[in-house]
Amino acid sequence: MLTTLIIGRNWRLRSSSKSDRAIERQSGIDAFRYLLCFSVAMLHSMPSELGYAMPIWMTVFANGCRNAVPFFFIASGYFMRVPASWMLSDVQRPLKRLLPVYLIWFFIYIFVDTLLYGYSGGITIRNVATGGSAYHLWFLPVLCISLVGAPIAISLTSERVTILFAMALALFGVALGAYREVLGLQEFGGVRLTMAPLLVMIGYFIKQGGLKLNIYQAATSVTISFIFLLLEEVAISYLTGSKFTSHPVAGMTYPLGVATFLLAKSLDGRAALQFFAPLGAISLGVYASHLIFIRILAVWIGLESPVQAFAVAVGATLLATVASLALDRLPLARSLVR
Repeated sequence: MLTTLIIGRNWRLRSSSKSDRAIERQSGIDAFRYLLCFSVAMLHSMPSELGYAMPIWMTVFANGCRNAVPFFFIASGYFMRVPASWMLSDVQRPLKRLLPVYLIWFFIYIFVDTLLYGYSGGITIRNVATGGSAYHLWFLPVLCISLVGAPIAISLTSERVTILFAMALALFGVALGAYREVLGLQEFGGVRLTMAPLLVMIGYFIKQGGLKLNIYQAATSVTISFIFLLLEEVAISYLTGSKFTSHPVAGMTYPLGVATFLLAKSLDGRAALQFFAPLGAISLGVYASHLIFIRILAVWIGLESPVQAFAVAVGATLLATVASLALDRLPLARSLVR
């Protein structure tokens, strides 16, 4: 089965498993899957909560990095299989593929936190459900639910009903996310979870409809989406009287993710991406492990300035890449990285 960080065509770091061989790979998507792991690492290295305000240019950069997670969900939907009628095996496949990986990485972070800090968040129901200190791992169970739920919903109802439900859920998340203060709503945790179904369905429809842009159209779409995302954040800042910031779930986050995915498709086969495309196969490992190296490097380098944050993000991405390549050479550990 697929995960958003593991799919592609004709790229192999080592001999692939049987399930990998059945998966179509595309170099543009693979390359972006790896490169956008740096965007995630950069977001997690931002010094926004360390006692001083980030400069405006860094907040702008943070908004640009918000295309990563939507891209990952869209990529999963693009390669999602929707059988004519669902069977129990269709439910079991993503569960068996993703949940064990999630739990193993969760316990790895428990172990690492204990080594680094002498304590961890503990093994509670809440921490297991949310990832605990490995907060970025929320992506995996949410992806699993979407890959199980979307095909079942399509089989039992229709594509139209499923996409309408996903849109309603996404609107709910945007209202409780970026627009919570604008609308005077109470804080509600976990709003990022609401973005997954719509993005997975968008990826599915891109594949079904054969939607494709040339590189100039796609690049223009990314630029326009990014500009409107910034304008949206400025408007929210003005309406709430708060500082200009970057929300995980804003309205224009969706078009930015879609445009980024279409840009990746338009770059398929380009020579400039040939170095990064093979690394897309192990980007699950890079994504899952990068926060470990951010925490280690933050102690040595610090996160008191934008320059330090950038250095930590680059270093963490490179170290996570090396670690993932090493794990990929071990048959028992390969499922943790691809």
